Amino acid sequence: ADASAGDASVDGGAEAGPLLDGGGDATATANGDGGSLPGDSDVAPGGVLVAHPLRFDEDLRAIWGSGPNDVWVVGAKGRILHWNGKTLAPRLSGTVKDLDGVSGRGPNDVWFAGDGVVLQWNGTAVLDRTPPEHPGAKFHAVSGSPDGTAVYVAGDGGVVVREQGGAWSSETTPAGLNVRSLWAGDNGLVWAVGDQGQALKRT
Repeated sequence: ADASAGDASVDGGAEAGPLLDGGGDATATANGDGGSLPGDSDVAPGGVLVAHPLRFDEDLRAIWGSGPNDVWVVGAKGRILHWNGKTLAPRLSGTVKDLDGVSGRGPNDVWFAGDGVVLQWNGTAVLDRTPPEHPGAKFHAVSGSPDGTAVYVAGDGGVVVREQGGAWSSETTPAGLNVRSLWAGDNGLVWAVGDQGQALKRT
């Protein structure tokens, strides 16, 4: 969904700087040695992924990408990282709240959800899109429908909200369910799962 004119921008749109916290070459990348991020050569025989620690203290909690040159990572304390095919660099999120979920419908429409905050990257800037009816909700998951008609965000206390046409609305769910993950399909189809073996389906 396109951001409305009243949305507040919390990012200038450019990469926030090189990956390495200590500065240095702006092309420095995640393995910390000035080289590029792991590629196919860094997959061990049998398809086992090789660990490549990043130079950040925050826990990283979710990842989504539209393709090999557009990958987003989110984590604690408002951490957002973006891989552009050459460099994994931080972006300013405008918040220090924990981010638990990321999903998108393309390189210019990426959504982030966390502790009382929902953000959107619209291709130029990160915008604050937090639903006004749920300013303190702890969100864990976000998913955009492939047909581009809606974005769903879910979290503790059975909160599931839908953004459609620039407006938010709430879904009816069991109030005691903490939703941990959800997936949105076309034509209003949504699956959500949470604590104590609970699952929800919207059709």
